[in-house]
Amino acid sequence: MNPFLRSLLAVVTLVIVAMAQTLPLAGAPPAGDNAAFASQTAPAMLLAGQTNLVTVRMVNRGTTTWRAADHYFLGSMNPADNLIWGFNRVSLSAEVAPGQTAAFHFEIVAPLAAGSYGLQWQMTREGRGFFGQPSSNASIRVLSAEAPDRALDRQSLPLARADPLTNDAVFISQTVPTLLPIGGIAPVTITVRNTGTTTWNETARYRLCAINPIDNRTWAARRVFLRSPVPPGASYTFSFPITAPTVAGSYNFQWMMLQEAVGRFGLPTPNVVIQVTDTTAPPPSFTHQPANRTVAAGTAAEFTAVASGTPSPALRWQSKAPAAADFSDVAGANSGTFVTPALLLADNGTQFRCVATNAAGSATSAVATVSVTVPGIPPGFTLQPLNKTVVAGATAEFTAAASGTPPPTLRWQSKVPGAPDFSDLAGAIDATYVTSALLLADNGTQFRCVAANSAGTATSAVATVTVSGSAPSFTLQPTNASVFEEQTATFTAAAAGTPAPTLQWQSKAAGAGQFADIAGATTGTYVTPALTVADHNSQFRCRANNAAGTAYSAVATLVVSNSPPGFKRIHPKMELQTGDTVVFLGDSITYQALYTQYFEDFVYTRFPDRRILFRNAGVANDRATNALVRFNDDIAAFRPKYVTLLLGMNDGGYRDFDKPTFDTYQRNMGTLFDRIAQLGAVAVPITPTMHDGRAARMRNTPSEPRDTLYNGVLGLYGAWLREAAFTRGLGFADVYSPLNHATTDGRKTDAFFTLIPDGIHPDPPGHVIMVVALLADLGLCSPVSSILIQDKAGQLTATADNGQLADFSAGDKISFTFTANALPWVLPAEARPSYRRACAGTSHSLEKITVQNLAPGTYELRIDGTSVGAYSDSQLAIGIELQENELTPQFQQALRVAQFNKDKNANAVRPLRKWWEQLRDKRLELDKAIAEHDPNLPAKRAAFAAWLLTFQSGVATLQTLVTSFEDQIYQANQPPPRRYELLRVNPAARTR
Repeated sequence: MNPFLRSLLAVVTLVIVAMAQTLPLAGAPPAGDNAAFASQTAPAMLLAGQTNLVTVRMVNRGTTTWRAADHYFLGSMNPADNLIWGFNRVSLSAEVAPGQTAAFHFEIVAPLAAGSYGLQWQMTREGRGFFGQPSSNASIRVLSAEAPDRALDRQSLPLARADPLTNDAVFISQTVPTLLPIGGIAPVTITVRNTGTTTWNETARYRLCAINPIDNRTWAARRVFLRSPVPPGASYTFSFPITAPTVAGSYNFQWMMLQEAVGRFGLPTPNVVIQVTDTTAPPPSFTHQPANRTVAAGTAAEFTAVASGTPSPALRWQSKAPAAADFSDVAGANSGTFVTPALLLADNGTQFRCVATNAAGSATSAVATVSVTVPGIPPGFTLQPLNKTVVAGATAEFTAAASGTPPPTLRWQSKVPGAPDFSDLAGAIDATYVTSALLLADNGTQFRCVAANSAGTATSAVATVTVSGSAPSFTLQPTNASVFEEQTATFTAAAAGTPAPTLQWQSKAAGAGQFADIAGATTGTYVTPALTVADHNSQFRCRANNAAGTAYSAVATLVVSNSPPGFKRIHPKMELQTGDTVVFLGDSITYQALYTQYFEDFVYTRFPDRRILFRNAGVANDRATNALVRFNDDIAAFRPKYVTLLLGMNDGGYRDFDKPTFDTYQRNMGTLFDRIAQLGAVAVPITPTMHDGRAARMRNTPSEPRDTLYNGVLGLYGAWLREAAFTRGLGFADVYSPLNHATTDGRKTDAFFTLIPDGIHPDPPGHVIMVVALLADLGLCSPVSSILIQDKAGQLTATADNGQLADFSAGDKISFTFTANALPWVLPAEARPSYRRACAGTSHSLEKITVQNLAPGTYELRIDGTSVGAYSDSQLAIGIELQENELTPQFQQALRVAQFNKDKNANAVRPLRKWWEQLRDKRLELDKAIAEHDPNLPAKRAAFAAWLLTFQSGVATLQTLVTSFEDQIYQANQPPPRRYELLRVNPAARTR
């Protein structure tokens, strides 16, 4: 037997055996998502950085259809979601129904480091996880591209997939027309790549052959010949003319590679359907036109049209409603006779026409109009308006419905107490009428609805509104404040009332006559701008107002003293508003996108009413000097309000303190501060993170410092940053000290404890320690919400902070509706141990409910019908913290927000930052060529310019993906009203 045929038979046998071993037995497929591995082709050996084609085939063994729109992908495994081969997802090229096989053809890029790497894949559905059987694990040996003693040179490595088949090809591109006249001639091109191990040439009779059907002569050519040999790995473009058939119609155009006497091989080109038209034949014409129709309401109308033409034209009906701008196709109406559905009075005047189309053109029939007539039926109310009870300041909603022929029009009327009769309400002509905000004076007002048509008039039942409420009273008074000049002062007040009162802060300068409103100061806390000595003895108070009345708080006086010597005001708090942009500038620790992700999680849940933009500007191995190179494009282009700077780990050179190195760091950081200030933005320097020398020694990594005190060097860099911030009046955050403290504390009980396993890059718990400190230093910590229920004058009442409380009742159970202004700060599971260790829930995300004066016993708390815990009356009197209760709906909502943000950083932000790392490296390569007067410099400049276009396209695509994730986050982070219920389930035992 021919050796080639023998090897081919062996491969086919192995593939069949492999498929038999991996495919599940016949029978009912498992419910939901499931997959079976069918086959896989991959090379056994590659050079570092070499690309290679891989094919993986998976069988849909589930009951769902795999669609790209439903986020089905082939995902990398071993480990899950690895980026060993340059990416971790492969998209579907078409829908895959249950029982069908999906073929994934894609190129991998070998890692730059030599070694053996696993290649394994498994089906995944984003947001739900991996499923089904993974592919077999292929071990691929990667050889160093530079090592002189490598076992094989480039010519000995395979240029295609590790497949014993000699011939193979993949489609690259084609240019094909989709419309030609009969007999028309047009040029086409088809480009394919040789992915086999043989060279294509005319001597061995390699050709491009027509398929669909096999060897067809539809286009006057069934073979296209090679003009030059095509070695393995090379691409070849076939350019040839085609001639259209002599009969009009739709024809297939598809090709694939062939070796005569051996057979066709490789992947076929995508099929293109080319429409061939007869330009000499006359277009269709109508021999019978549709006519106008008059029908009764509830019956159908029939329209008929007949058209002639060669070939016989296809028909489609169109309609145009009286108020429509133009005609539109009627779904399924494709024959000469069209029968409408049952028509209504609203269909009166609708127009219909028919369109005939064939290869020679199209024609439109005359327009036919339908008239719909119905006898009149007097109105009658099928839904009556009901009485309403509301609190002052709320609206009342009334609804009514009436039947009749023709459909009656509606108008609402009202009668205030003492008025002689009802009067029409302007513009109230819908089935539902919503009043404006009601006052106590509106108590007892009556409403009714009048229905009228051509057959008569009817009046609904009368509905009465009851308005109740209580005037505001202050439960927390503002207190005097004493500050230095250039500092701010904070005043706090809280007021109760029904409905919940609005707040307005007022101020009065020393010696002024009256208090005046402070623009925008409408929350329970007012923070002044930076103060001067001229503000000394100013007074502040808060006004509370609702529909039941107005109340004023106590007056607080401000004392402003001269600043102590050498005082420089530091930006004490990051003030974030809608439209603000925060840029995180840094090195590989910022590129990890963990402390930045957790910071974003906090802002997304704490300020859901504000659209804040975040931009990660971290690049692995960067120093301050690299940040200056990319400053305009990577920082200034986003017009930030705040720029955090986490730089220094690489700047110190991983060695003992060196004065020239430190001077360079100071100079470059100072330049960054200046350029940020020129943007009108606030710079927020962050101390370098801790270097864990013990962890580095345990890893036994010679390339990293093990015998130096590099952590002390970083401490010195951070101390200089602190003084620079004091001098310049910048924001400032210290993450170095908390990381050192947490590490020292952990090693009291575990000698191997570390938050920085490789000595440089903190793990997720380490990043939590960082962001807890960052949020505290930037003054962003504040409670999520607080609910207080207590006895007043023998009656339980409820007040709330940072949210709106309504519908409170205290009978057999306590119940109310609470709409919070924020969600709790929830992190992914891998980050929560440090979150709890740092007590971040209480300090950064307090969500508390306190209920006092309850009868002794155990009480169950339900939120939106879900039981979230049982508590004693004494526990409730002290206060229950809910921010870390995973049973609450608000915790689960915040967790979904965190997951969306985690997906954003993993699938969009980190790949985007990888582009910037490549840009830095390519710039350095070009700079080196310039410095060394490289003779190939013009070619390298041109290659860099071409790559820049790819860079810009890749960055733009990923930035669009970031925005898409942000849209999802801001849809998911809006707190809805939630229903709270507190029920006594076990009375306390009584002692005799």
